[in-house]
Amino acid sequence: MPFRVTGQVSVVETGIPIPSLRVRIWDRDLVFDDDLGEVITQPDGCFEHTFERKDFDDFGFEPFPDLYLIVTTSEGRLLLDTSDETRYNASENEHFELKLPAASIVEDDGALFWGIRPRVTGTLSVMDGKTEIPAYIDNVADAIDELLIELWDPVREQCLAVDEPTNLTFMLWYFLGSHVEVTELELRVKRSADGTELYKSGRFPVSLDTRVIDIPLQRSALLQHEDPEPLSFSHTHVPANLRNDRVPLTVITVEPAPPRDIAPSGPVSSSRSRPATPAPAATSPEGGDPSDSA
Repeated sequence: MPFRVTGQVSVVETGIPIPSLRVRIWDRDLVFDDDLGEVITQPDGCFEHTFERKDFDDFGFEPFPDLYLIVTTSEGRLLLDTSDETRYNASENEHFELKLPAASIVEDDGALFWGIRPRVTGTLSVMDGKTEIPAYIDNVADAIDELLIELWDPVREQCLAVDEPTNLTFMLWYFLGSHVEVTELELRVKRSADGTELYKSGRFPVSLDTRVIDIPLQRSALLQHEDPEPLSFSHTHVPANLRNDRVPLTVITVEPAPPRDIAPSGPVSSSRSRPATPAPAATSPEGGDPSDSA
């Protein structure tokens, strides 16, 4: 008969799940405790482990285990020991909600210990209305190079991290050692030159793992055009050096407006106009002076 242990590890002050922790399951015995196995917490802080009766019943008279858990960092630093709260004669399915104080996962320098590496990453996309366009059109790439991606604590209006996008991607690492009370985050996109805000995400919960958020930017806002030149579709082959997963074979190109010929309504004079070039003098068919033939 299989036995199953499930649970979740989270921060007691905020309820934020903690990933990348080692949870070892033990069976308490009179002499030597039985090691039933180890699991790693997932991004949502959850874990699950199964084992058999033969893993703890050494002599055939122990039908149920006496369970306790040991939680450590990936480097083996002890965080929690539940041996004082052993579950005697545990059932086939046991669930543990394990709460750790924020101070227990923070190093002396305020950084989270190795193994917990919270970050927000994603990709920028450029939109013309509802249509996504490649970044090399209409000087869009140059405008993107001037952007800053900022990660904010929206409650306290405090910026936690800043990154400059590279090839339309960004990655923001942040440490909650001095911000353990933060429960929600927000992304903002600004121009580095003047600080103009182009985008603000909705609030999302703090995660101690990787969170992926893609950011759409309107071409008109990116290029500071209230009424940018319209785009049209053309079936153009993309050069090999510009191909990537985000560039379709159907490329959107800018079609400039045709020039307009406007006839002047009257004589145009200008002090800077060039003087007229005099017409060449006429010559007779023989090459002599025309006055001689009169």
